[in-house]
Amino acid sequence: MKFSTKKELLRHLWKNEDDRKLVDRMVARGEVRVEDRMYIIDEHKETNSDDLANDLEYLNQEYMKLEESRERAIRKLYNLMVAKKIFDPEKNAFEDVFNWAIE
Repeated sequence: MKFSTKKELLRHLWKNEDDRKLVDRMVARGEVRVEDRMYIIDEHKETNSDDLANDLEYLNQEYMKLEESRERAIRKLYNLMVAKKIFDPEKNAFEDVFNWAIE
């Protein structure tokens, strides 16, 4: 398929139309060719299952980092409240407070 502008190409790929540098990166990776001021993609290159799998793996790793960060933050607050005698750890276990906080 041929596109006369980067914006048209990005719209076709369902990407942010203002991210023109993405097209430059795609050209550098060989995913897009530029001929006669036209941006050309081969139909079979549009959805690469390896790229999708890599994207999914990256998103899963980022999600796990966020989950760990959230738990660390709640645990830190819990420990502060135990130290200030706001919570009694025998009556308010961390797991109970954590579950309450994420509801």
